[in-house]
Amino acid sequence: MIDVQVVFFDIGETLTIAHPTPADRLARLETLPGVLQSLGRLKHAGFRLGIISNTGEETSQTMRRALSGAKLYDFFEPTLLIYSSEVNMKKDSPEIFRLASERAGFATQPSHCLFVGDDQRERNFAADAGLQVATSPVEVAELLVRS
Repeated sequence: MIDVQVVFFDIGETLTIAHPTPADRLARLETLPGVLQSLGRLKHAGFRLGIISNTGEETSQTMRRALSGAKLYDFFEPTLLIYSSEVNMKKDSPEIFRLASERAGFATQPSHCLFVGDDQRERNFAADAGLQVATSPVEVAELLVRS
């Protein structure tokens, strides 16, 4: 992971487990083990943090509430919160990852961005857009932050 400056994360199954309402809306997020510590280490080391997530019909307000409830929201830069419901793109092509690199200021150097997600297909689209990829927030923190 060479010269990574911005780390983007998927939410579900990467940072959290999502708990839906009976109407299939987001009720709450349960943070996975090691995530809070890993995000803290990355942020303290000076990495900029963001999210790229397929959010269905959720709004930025409901996402903020859910992320805040899981004690995650404050780790991320608001301009780097890329929700499919807000940008009208999904993680089913490189386009949303290109948008994320552009918002981070690396449109012409997307390799300065890293996408962390559990889904191999999504990681492939991120790599097609020029981002570096990884599967685990805990592993990323261990690789990028030398204690």
